Amino acid sequence: MKCSLFSFILPFFGMWLSPQIAGAIEPPPQKPAIQWIVNDFPPFLVLSGEGMMVDISKAKGPFASIYQEIERALPAYSHRFVRVSFSRAEKLFSGQGGYCTVLLQRTKEREKFLIFGDELARAFPVGLVVHAKDTPGIRDEQKDVDLKELLASGKFRLGVIQSRAYTQQIDDILSHSGHATKIVGDSAMGNLFLMLEKKRVNGVLAYALEKTDYERNNIAVPPLKFLKVKNMPNHISVWASCEKSLRGEQILKDLTRAVREKNVKGKIYKYFMQELPPDMKKGYRALYDTPP
Repeated sequence: MKCSLFSFILPFFGMWLSPQIAGAIEPPPQKPAIQWIVNDFPPFLVLSGEGMMVDISKAKGPFASIYQEIERALPAYSHRFVRVSFSRAEKLFSGQGGYCTVLLQRTKEREKFLIFGDELARAFPVGLVVHAKDTPGIRDEQKDVDLKELLASGKFRLGVIQSRAYTQQIDDILSHSGHATKIVGDSAMGNLFLMLEKKRVNGVLAYALEKTDYERNNIAVPPLKFLKVKNMPNHISVWASCEKSLRGEQILKDLTRAVREKNVKGKIYKYFMQELPPDMKKGYRALYDTPP
């Protein structure tokens, strides 16, 4: 009789217990994802490994620290860091995969597929990096250069990075310069510097700290100099940005809150003031204080 009673009760007990067990082992709801577009940009962002998926905790540079802080500040999202070239990134941003970045300048072309938030950093514009002596079309004592005039000669081989926005002024010059005067590299600035070192190009467009970083890590490189490009704006800016979609709009709202709370712009300013040559620091301080 006891056995029969137990047999009768057991199915009902099991019916009650099953939902409790199911609830206990049910996985938590999946977080919405932010897919961060990143690429090697020494010394500002130096990625580890070779694969497409990046472990941002192992990356170095000021923007690596910024990405790490943003990840901690937005725990409601899962964060994936995807290594993508400048040219391919534009195609991804045209989709709806939750793509964002904090590394791009704001241009009219990019506004077609990106929405922009806060200005995160300012920098002096790119210049022309050449050998300190015996560069075709450049006098050894020269301090600045008319890039349009230099390229118009058709004899100067210029190294540039594909799909990098250099400023509207330079981009316009490059678009009309013809293929004979410029050599397009991939997203690795170090490759262009190596081409310059071996004199496969006569000069490369680069930021001052890109030149400094390359020289610091390649002590055997011949002396180089940085020439200001004439008729340029006094600075360029990079902005927080996300794909132009409803999902991107929501992410950007949360991202804007995070970068303000973490004072991202102030931290990037401190980095530049620490790393810039002494003769550039006063100008950069004034640049930072200028209203947007």
